[in-house]
Parts: sequence; C-alpha cells; structure tokens
Amino acid sequence: MLSFLEVLTTKTKKEKNMSATETKKATAATSETIGELFHEAIRSYEKALTAGIQLQEESVNLWKDVLSKLGSPEEFQAKLESMRADAFPQARKLIGRNSGIVSARAAK
Repeated sequence: MLSFLEVLTTKTKKEKNMSATETKKATAATSETIGELFHEAIRSYEKALTAGIQLQEESVNLWKDVLSKLGSPEEFQAKLESMRADAFPQARKLIGRNSGIVSARAAK
C-alpha cells in the first residue's frame, strides 16, 4: 500500500505534468495567434501598398491628361483669367443674395 506521502507526491507530479502539458498547449496556441496576427498585418500592408501604387498611377495619368489639355502657358493663363473674370462676379452676386436670405430669416 502507498503511504500518504507517496500518494501526495504522485498527485503533485501529475499536477506538474498537467501544468507543463497545459503550458505547452497555451504556448502553442499563443504562437499560432501571433503567427496569424503577423500574417494579417502583412496582408494589410500589401493591400495598402497596392492601393498607394494604384493611386499614384491614377494621379500620374490624371496630371498627364490635364497638362496635355492645357496647351501652352499663355493659353493656360488666358483660361484662368477668363474663369476669374467670370467666376468672381457670380460668386459675389450669390453671396449677396444668400446673405440677404439669411438676414431676412434671422430677423423673423
């Protein structure tokens, strides 16, 4: 028959073994989780990098198109001047009309 001390020692050894096994399982699970997080971070980085490159390509194509349509610097300056001459008076007119509406509503 086993003495009380032997039973206690055997039980303690089993608990230690279980703890070591559980620790190994937890460590393996943690390693898998860290690995999954790392792979997800890499995938996100790749997506962001691809989107950034695509944005740069689209930007280059847009600027090529804009600059090709502008023509010479003199033509561009003339277009800007005509836009300025037309847009500012219209904007002033709209601001005056809208401020009148706001003042009328505020007076009510």
